[in-house]
Amino acid sequence: SFEPNELGTWEFRVEAYVDRFGTWLAGLEKLVAAARVTRVELEEGAAQLQAASARAPEPDATALRTAADAILQSEPFEALTT
Repeated sequence: SFEPNELGTWEFRVEAYVDRFGTWLAGLEKLVAAARVTRVELEEGAAQLQAASARAPEPDATALRTAADAILQSEPFEALTT
């Protein structure tokens, strides 16, 4: 936010980005609540973590790869409930 300190024309710029992981996580939380997690959702999250690991420095890259592997080893809820 900003407060102009005089009358006149002002210019400002808004910068934003898409938080793909945050969006995926929010959707996953809803699927978990509904017990409808599928393999596709798990693979999507793991792929995002793998991609992030390629850009991250160590030891963060290792932690991201470990998290991706853990997600891929998870059982989807649909497989557990059917």
